[in-house]
Amino acid sequence: MDMSVQEVSTLKGAFEETANKMQNAGFSFNECLTQISNAIIRVLKGEGFDGFTRNNGARSFIQGMSPDDFIDELCRYYIDAYGGIENVPNEDAKRNYHEYAYKNEGYQEAMKSLRSQLVFTPEDMVSVIVNRVIQGNVLTNSIPQGMKNVEVNYENMAIATGVGKTHQYKALEVGEEMHAVSSVGKVRSNQEDAVLLLTHPNNPEFKLMAVADGVGGCDKGEVASDIAVKLTRDWFCGLDTDKYFGNIEQLNEDGEALYLLNSIDSEIIKTLGTNSGATTFCCTIIGKDDTITFNIGDSRAYAVTRDGLKQITQDDSAAYQKFKNGEMKKDDIRFWKKSNGITACLGRGVANKARYSTISNSDYSSIVVCSDGVTDILSDEQLYCVCKNSPRDRVAENIALKALDHFEQARYDLKENPEFNEYVQGGKDNTTVAVFTKSEIQQPKGIRGLIAKLKADKGKDR
Repeated sequence: MDMSVQEVSTLKGAFEETANKMQNAGFSFNECLTQISNAIIRVLKGEGFDGFTRNNGARSFIQGMSPDDFIDELCRYYIDAYGGIENVPNEDAKRNYHEYAYKNEGYQEAMKSLRSQLVFTPEDMVSVIVNRVIQGNVLTNSIPQGMKNVEVNYENMAIATGVGKTHQYKALEVGEEMHAVSSVGKVRSNQEDAVLLLTHPNNPEFKLMAVADGVGGCDKGEVASDIAVKLTRDWFCGLDTDKYFGNIEQLNEDGEALYLLNSIDSEIIKTLGTNSGATTFCCTIIGKDDTITFNIGDSRAYAVTRDGLKQITQDDSAAYQKFKNGEMKKDDIRFWKKSNGITACLGRGVANKARYSTISNSDYSSIVVCSDGVTDILSDEQLYCVCKNSPRDRVAENIALKALDHFEQARYDLKENPEFNEYVQGGKDNTTVAVFTKSEIQQPKGIRGLIAKLKADKGKDR
């Protein structure tokens, strides 16, 4: 294939951008290489790009190459980049490669060992693909004239998890209506929260937000929450928009929501075992006329309405049960020493305990989904105060910052009770919040607005 220097540069730049967008959107290495391999074939054929969907045929790799072949080529590229296996800085990879070679177990086994040790960047993948194109090993078509204008749109998705991540604080957004912030907090070093913002690839008005909080005290909580949001991403992208966008409750009636929860539950158990990682899960899906929420654990969803903040989920916790039984005020849950004890979660074979609720889109201006890193610190009144006094694109950020910095003394009678803490201190846990705002927050008027303001001001002064 004859390609100019400019064409090669354009091709490589386009796919480096694609790879980085995909990785930022939470795609795994295998998903990246699958999508990019198919994408380059579509570009060379002049077909352009398709966004990621569950069933968009992303199962073929570069012509004549299996997945293992492709990774083998990445390994060879890696070795060549260092001028030979002896110069590779990864000692484990080098040692294992030689071990297989000395045992005469064959080149394939040596490469298999190498594959398990090396970590490839998007740039590595793109370079391999581009090199094969330049060598004429993929297709013989010429680069189409419109290639420079090809775009890959993964802006409909934003995801943050604790697996393999070192970020302390991450802000996400999808369009103008969905924003999220996830922070590791001020005490813990491990991020076990995960958050997903997503619009359906076939209908941008069909939206989803999900928060998963890996259960503290369990191994690999960050893996469990990562599994939850990534399976949710794949499930949602595969939904029939014609069937469900206009009839959101059908997701529950058809068992689709339970299918998702069971899939997450089973995958966590399969990956981590029955007594290892687990996660809470709270997912909100916005349809044409209604919004459905399903949850398990103590991650919550709220609706911001004219009358204030309405919790649309119920916690699976001993503390929340005490509140329902009239044994404790809801606001006192934040100060109870056993408030983090949950009674159900995913990864324990009890997905059928999840609860479902539906609310009309006309009944709210915003939806807030958050982990207990927010609700263990802020009261409902304080949360509502932040919502109604923040610009629409700053609600999630301001909630997170408030939860991270807030300090509040308990009431006098609680201080005298040994079952309660004397105060709450922000930042003690991972803190994650996602917000969908369909319009400017509508402030309550008249006497209701005055009461809400007095309550919020009182909460701030405690």
